[in-house]
Amino acid sequence: MFGVGIPSCPIFTQFQQVQPEKFVASFPAKLLGSPFFFFLLPGASLPANTVASLYYSLPPYENWSFIGLVGNDCPSKLCTVKLPAQSASEEVMVELGISIESMSEAALAVPTSPTIVLDQSDLQLLVRGIATDFFRFVESFGQSMGPDGLALVDKWFQKFQEKLRSDPWYWQRISDRT
Repeated sequence: MFGVGIPSCPIFTQFQQVQPEKFVASFPAKLLGSPFFFFLLPGASLPANTVASLYYSLPPYENWSFIGLVGNDCPSKLCTVKLPAQSASEEVMVELGISIESMSEAALAVPTSPTIVLDQSDLQLLVRGIATDFFRFVESFGQSMGPDGLALVDKWFQKFQEKLRSDPWYWQRISDRT
C-alpha cells in the first residue's frame, strides 16, 4: 500500500503491519540523510477522511517524530529528516512508522510552523550566508562598506564562531538585547 523511494536504492514497499492501522520498517540512518519520497502505491487508496502519517524513531524506539503525510488527494510527499550527527553512522537503524489516521487526528501532528533543527556547522553556514547576503544588499544600493567591508564581515563572523563555540545557544539570545 505504501512505498519509500530513497536515492540510489530500490523502491521499498515491505512495511510490516504491527497493528491494524500501523506499519513499521527499519532503515540504516545513513540512507535517510538525503530527501526521499513517501507515497501510496499505484492503485492503493485510503479509507475516506483518512491519511497515512509518516513518523521516525531512533533507538531505543520509544519516541516518534512526525515527518509528513500522504492521502488520496495528495499521494506522494518529498520528505527530509534531520538526524542528530551521532545517529548517521553505518550501524544505527531508524524506524519509519506509518499510521493510518483521521484527517483531524493527523492535523494535530502537523507542526503549525516549521521546526528547524540546526547543528553547529549548519548554523555557521546559515550565519555566513546571511552576513554575505547583507553585505551584497548594502553594496547593491551603491553604498560601499569601504575596501575593508568584506574583511569586516569576516572578522565579525570569526567572533560569532568563537561565541558559538563557548556558548552554543548564544544566537538565541541576540534579539533579547536592547
